[in-house]
Amino acid sequence: MASTLVTAPAVAPITLAETKAHLRITHGEEDTLLEELIKTATRFLAENDAICAIRQTWRYYVDDVSVIHKVHRFPVIGINVATVFDQEGNATTLAPGAVELDNRKRPAEFCFDGLANDALANNGAEVDFDIGFGDTAVDVPDTIKRALLVLVSHWYTLRVEVAPKDQPVSVPEQYSRLVAAFRVIGLGG
Repeated sequence: MASTLVTAPAVAPITLAETKAHLRITHGEEDTLLEELIKTATRFLAENDAICAIRQTWRYYVDDVSVIHKVHRFPVIGINVATVFDQEGNATTLAPGAVELDNRKRPAEFCFDGLANDALANNGAEVDFDIGFGDTAVDVPDTIKRALLVLVSHWYTLRVEVAPKDQPVSVPEQYSRLVAAFRVIGLGG
C-alpha cells in the first residue's frame, strides 16, 4: 500500500514569532532562514515520525480490499472519500460507511465492507484521509510545538555549517523524547 500527500497543511504548526521568542531573536535579519527551518522541521516530523501536526489530506492506494489496512500517519481525523476502479479503469465513489475506520488504534485501521478483489484493477481502491490535530496551530499539542522548536533551535545553531536544505544532519535527543508518545507503533510508510 502506497500513500501520497493530496492537500498540504494550510499553515505552519509554529509561527515565526514563536520561533524567534524561543531563540531570543529580536531582529528580522534571519526571518527567511527561520521560516525555511520551520518548514523543514514540520516536514521532518511528518516524514520521519509520521506525525501530521496541521490537517492535511493523504491518499492511500490499496490493492487488496479483503484485509485490514493500517494508516501509518497520526492522528487520523477521518475519511474524506473512497473510490474504487474496475478492470476498465472506471471510477466509483463509495457511499459513506463502505470503508470502516478505527482511528482510536495506533496505527489507525480501515477495511472495506463487501468488496471483492477480482472486480477491481491493480491498486484499485483509493482512500483519502484527513490527518492532523486540527486546522490551526492552536490545535497542535504543546509537546509537538515544543519538539519542533527544539528541532529548529538545534538546526539554527548549525546554520553556519549546514544549509537548511541539507538538514537534518542530526536530531537532538530532546526532540525524540518529546515526540515519542505521539509516534505510530510499527511505522512502515
